[in-house]
Amino acid sequence: MTQHGLSPRFRDWLIPAGLLLLGATGTAAMALPAPPQAETVAAVFPPWWSERQVFGAIAAAEAAPVRLTALTAVVVVRPAATEGRARLRAAGAWLAADPQATAACLE
Repeated sequence: MTQHGLSPRFRDWLIPAGLLLLGATGTAAMALPAPPQAETVAAVFPPWWSERQVFGAIAAAEAAPVRLTALTAVVVVRPAATEGRARLRAAGAWLAADPQATAACLE
């Protein structure tokens, strides 16, 4: 056991498992974009962003958080009424996916 309570063997698998999860989530999100009339979207931000950066970008885009997912970089939000998705992209979101499609992978 290490100082943080994780065995070295387990710790060695964290990064590959995280990348696998992120890759699967990204593939699902890109395959299932949110419909244009959707009230909520799963906003996908860079995975290396902190929670503070993600929520700062959501606030800058004038979107309202609806629920969190298992990944800090993916948050279900209600975009601003005017140009909401464009604002999310300008604030740093990579894409706006269908939240129901990503729910199976992220909750």
